[in-house]
Amino acid sequence: MLTVGLLLVVIATYSVYLAVPRYDYFLERTGTLVDAEVMEEQRTTDRSYTVRLKSSTGLEVDMRVLRPEVDVTQRLPLVLILGGQKTGKDAIDLVGNADGIAFAAIDYPYDGSQDLDGFWKSIVAIPAVQRAFLDSPPAVSLALTWLLQQEWIDSNRTELAGASLGVPFASAAGALDKRFSRVWMLHGGGDNVSWVSHNARRHIDNDVLRRLTARTALFIVHGRSFDTRRWIPEIAPRPLVIVAARNDDYVPPEAQEPLIEAARSDHVELIWTEGRHIGPSRGDELQQLLIIVRDRILGSERRLTGPVHPIEALQWTGPDAGELVSLPDLNDIDAFLRLELVDRFGGQLDTLLVTDALIDKIVATIDNLPRSHVAERVRPVGRVSGAFTADALDDGVSVLNESNFDRYRMLVDLFTLADPDSVSDIYRRYYPLLQKAYESLGYPNSYFNDRVVEVIDHLLKTPDPGEPVRLVRPHVLYEFENPEFEALSSGQKFLLRMGTENAARTKKALAALRDRIT
Repeated sequence: MLTVGLLLVVIATYSVYLAVPRYDYFLERTGTLVDAEVMEEQRTTDRSYTVRLKSSTGLEVDMRVLRPEVDVTQRLPLVLILGGQKTGKDAIDLVGNADGIAFAAIDYPYDGSQDLDGFWKSIVAIPAVQRAFLDSPPAVSLALTWLLQQEWIDSNRTELAGASLGVPFASAAGALDKRFSRVWMLHGGGDNVSWVSHNARRHIDNDVLRRLTARTALFIVHGRSFDTRRWIPEIAPRPLVIVAARNDDYVPPEAQEPLIEAARSDHVELIWTEGRHIGPSRGDELQQLLIIVRDRILGSERRLTGPVHPIEALQWTGPDAGELVSLPDLNDIDAFLRLELVDRFGGQLDTLLVTDALIDKIVATIDNLPRSHVAERVRPVGRVSGAFTADALDDGVSVLNESNFDRYRMLVDLFTLADPDSVSDIYRRYYPLLQKAYESLGYPNSYFNDRVVEVIDHLLKTPDPGEPVRLVRPHVLYEFENPEFEALSSGQKFLLRMGTENAARTKKALAALRDRIT
């Protein structure tokens, strides 16, 4: 009986220990930097380093740094990345070129076994996992201490970016370490229980059991110390940027809701991206986030040089036509634009255009054409009529049936037979609203016309696959047999599917439009 009582006391004491937030530990564990081992990596562009840091408390941090070559007088803005568990410091490899910013990424300070497949292995690893959780915010501060000692860092422009799993840790570290001038939460959740429970679906079917398991797991790893909702107000008055994915397959809407609520603060900005959750193999989602981060950090500098392809909005059509009627607000533009498009391109277009958020969907679709996927819900034009058909060959490969090309002919005719000057006029007429919609996508310091020209140039590089186009069907959907074609963007694949003749006519019309908007 005494043994049972002692066991209960131990369990109760340990539960209290886990339940009490460890804010003091975060500050004490950082200590002072006592050693830094720096090894320069070989790169053809930029400069990069592998760095191992050691604190007076025994905390060790592994970090990689990427920066452009600068002279001794130049100071760079810093982005310190706390990413997914599998990327860690190697998130630097996903950045690409430094492009005017110093990037750093750290490993989580976990020194336990990487093999956690199995119940008992997971149990044995709990102490190491607990230490890694508690040591992550101090590791961020220790990394920042070394970075601020480098003469090429601008101490007034130091930003912390938590991506995915890194969001809860970045929220705590960013709130406690006031040396960060801005904090980013990229594709993370504000309700950690809902987030963990959602990702446990493949292991636990029962909703109640899954949520209970999520609460227990978070409790064991000091989850109360990483309550994102608790830390967000502590970051103010420094700015916080939250970037959430509309089709996030790892963070459910209920986990995003607290972040949406937090965005009501004047210090918090919420940006929505198209597509899914960020991941090392998801280049499109990664590039969206990098563009947003770079644009926010370097935007004011890039604005000084202005757009690459400046364009003036069309204010009037000529002395005979008189002045144009002022455009309504972006929220009231759909019916107005629809009438003008149908008037310019013909009544057939009326049956294809969506009925809501037309400007927003035009802009989002154009922006996504160079990426691997354009979500159907952001397309301004509905599905073309007719069914997709492919003819099977004897070798298990299919070919694209030429009847598919006729499905696109009406769209191609509407675009290619229109007067190029008329097309550019309507584009210039609505350009102020297009620019406004583009900024709301997360590009407040960029120019939509520059993006349009970039997208046109991308589409003009679409290869000619020849005919017949060979397809394979590994799963439900058909894919191009040629892996180079399958790796093309959504816009380029669209040109391949419409056939050589239609693609050639579309490219010619795009080139004519490019001439008029540059």
